[in-house]
Amino acid sequence: MKTHYLNLKIDYSQINFLNSIIEAYEGIAVVRTVDPNEGLVQLWVMPDFLAETRAVVSGISESIGLINLEWGDKMYAG
Repeated sequence: MKTHYLNLKIDYSQINFLNSIIEAYEGIAVVRTVDPNEGLVQLWVMPDFLAETRAVVSGISESIGLINLEWGDKMYAG
């Protein structure tokens, strides 16, 4: 199964807010905190929700200081 990911940098104080926003969209992505001290998070996105996730991230990025570091793809067996 192919899963997209997005690496983000965000102020530590905004990680919970980002997680709450993504959870409110029920299933579009999973938020994984990579390094809370550095504000590094990763969104795991199923292909069917890629456009919606990009729209959400674009819509909130300026207001909470998101920096988009990288989009990528990973293949997971399962």
